Amino acid sequence: MSQAVNDFLYEILGGQGFTFGDDIFLFAGAPTSQQAAGAIRGQCHRIVANAVANASLALKSILSNDNPQLVFLINDSANNVVVFPFKNFAAGAIDTGEGINGVANGSFTITPGNAAIFVASLVQAKRKGGASAGTLNWSAALLS
Repeated sequence: MSQAVNDFLYEILGGQGFTFGDDIFLFAGAPTSQQAAGAIRGQCHRIVANAVANASLALKSILSNDNPQLVFLINDSANNVVVFPFKNFAAGAIDTGEGINGVANGSFTITPGNAAIFVASLVQAKRKGGASAGTLNWSAALLS
């Protein structure tokens, strides 16, 4: 994608009623691990600055239904951003194996100048014995 296409996506999503959260700035010293990753709090965000190659962000929990089920991230920075699924690192936690594209605790990289969409699996379908019962997964794709 290009800056112009990212701008079109930003405008179109806003026009369709998608809620944009704050712009994301990843300054020098930004984390690169899943455990220290910054939280993606809203449905759509624009990453406007990233001083650290492969700086990390983490999606909200699918299990808790605390997440928006569609998340768009627009990377207008000069570095890759690595997105992880939610993982609870506390002792005795049960929400420790959410995945991205079928890989538990995997990651997804958004390259500079590109955008990505993340689509959450439905928790209720899993509880009712759906075809992929028990799988808490984000399907992710670059929009390029």
